[in-house]
Amino acid sequence: MKRIIVVQPSHWGEILQIPVLVFDDIGGQPRCRQQVRLVTLPCPLVTSRIELHLEESRCNLLFEEANAYPKAAAAAALAVQILGCDIGGTVTVKHLGIDVRSGLGAGRSSADVLGMLRAIAQAAGLCASHVPNFIGQVAQRIELGVDPLIFDHPVLYASREGLVIRHYYCSFPPLWVVAFAFNCPVDTVELARKQAREGFSPEHLAGAPMVIKLFEASLARRDPELLGKAATLSARLNQKLLPFPYFTELDEFAKKAGAGLSISNSGSVGALLLPRSFSRKAAARLASSLHRQFQCPTYIYSNRPI
Repeated sequence: MKRIIVVQPSHWGEILQIPVLVFDDIGGQPRCRQQVRLVTLPCPLVTSRIELHLEESRCNLLFEEANAYPKAAAAAALAVQILGCDIGGTVTVKHLGIDVRSGLGAGRSSADVLGMLRAIAQAAGLCASHVPNFIGQVAQRIELGVDPLIFDHPVLYASREGLVIRHYYCSFPPLWVVAFAFNCPVDTVELARKQAREGFSPEHLAGAPMVIKLFEASLARRDPELLGKAATLSARLNQKLLPFPYFTELDEFAKKAGAGLSISNSGSVGALLLPRSFSRKAAARLASSLHRQFQCPTYIYSNRPI
């Protein structure tokens, strides 16, 4: 019996989400459409562990507690169908780290889906160079929008299409992330349909180039303050599409603290982005103040080893 174990970290919302007008040709008919692009804020606090026990005597996958992980089960079934191979055995999904429910924008179900697809790709012997595209395309069909959690570097990602727009072969500037969450779940599938129906405002489209300019400058200069400005501008632009709880107050709180503000554009988690020039004690004081003012759970992590 072969055993495959995949540990898939999640994210804590997005650093940015922007709409871009793209032109393509469908069946000889040119069209202009809006494409959603994002950069994910990686988070080690929320993790899914997928354990796949392969059994040659079985021709299907049996999930322990399948009802608890419906998207992971659906992803496994679709992946096996697309690959056209027989993969049998038992699957165990475990949630590690802090307890965050699905629908808050912390990528709980995304980690389940992507971890499951990584395990299936490994079991099928899929060529490593084909894995990211395969996972992106299958995950998009399951969730209608997916985060690029399988990469070890920042990418600009078309989440509704499962496509990488641009690779940034570097790391994020060093940050303290003061994460927080409000218990306001969002149906991400329905939100994706709403975005497709209603589109983005002209103001949002006009502001998108500045968001990207700030973000790319932050990577080039290793500047966490520029990264915070990009995240804050993106968060402000996204308010008209999906208002975030207490956003005006949070925006003012972040401004006074000298922090950037990152939010989930499909949920109710967010984060203050602090340069590592802040001490951990200063980040902890800020987290305590945030908790007192907004009565929300807070967590601190760094995107770099301390």
